[in-house]
Amino acid sequence: MNCAAIMVAPGGRLVYSTCTFSPEENELQVKGFLEKYPDFKLLEIKREGISPGRGEWVGDPFLNKTARIWPHLSRGEGQFAALLQKERSGERKEFPQFASIEPKQEKLLPFWDFCSEVGITSPSGRLFLKENDLFLLPEGLPVALQEIEPVRTGLFVGELCHDRFLPSHPLALALERQEVQRQLELPVDSYEVLKYLKGDTLLANEHSVAGNGWLLVTTNGFPLGWAKRIGNLIKNYYPPSWRMR
Repeated sequence: MNCAAIMVAPGGRLVYSTCTFSPEENELQVKGFLEKYPDFKLLEIKREGISPGRGEWVGDPFLNKTARIWPHLSRGEGQFAALLQKERSGERKEFPQFASIEPKQEKLLPFWDFCSEVGITSPSGRLFLKENDLFLLPEGLPVALQEIEPVRTGLFVGELCHDRFLPSHPLALALERQEVQRQLELPVDSYEVLKYLKGDTLLANEHSVAGNGWLLVTTNGFPLGWAKRIGNLIKNYYPPSWRMR
């Protein structure tokens, strides 16, 4: 609960719940929490089938605002819950904007060439380059909790390597059909869609795809992933770890 208390925003709520009858793990824990964090208040839970807590068991009737679910009165095996709310300070804390170095436009040329090739309009947001990985960040992203190393810094768009751009699978899944002009639509019940999901190479002369280059593979209008036509071959870029066996 100590870690959770730090992460709750002013006005935010925190629910502490257990599946034990023990007052030491229930009301007493809430009492200790409120003493340590006076900026939190206990809210009463009023629901049918829910009984008040037993504050008298720990010498504090105020804790009757907590909730107990008794197995002989309601469905369940016996639960406890407390609803806590962090007080509003009246001050709105402003965080600085995400401090990133905007990539140089010449570095992004392969990405813009890719967008032009497949017919993607300019993405809304901020492009952020981390080594060779390109990410798309929301506008106005604040720098909050800088001690936390994010698993994903926005949407992973793809990888820039010298004069080439390799689009990511998350980018394919984030796009909608109307946002991409160059597509390869495969019928959902066809053998071709199974071949793609297995990672097989497709033949261009079996599909109405004009010219070489990247394609967004779709079925029933939903994106599956990327492919690239080279001559009569459509190379498969479906992630190896996702492929059917």
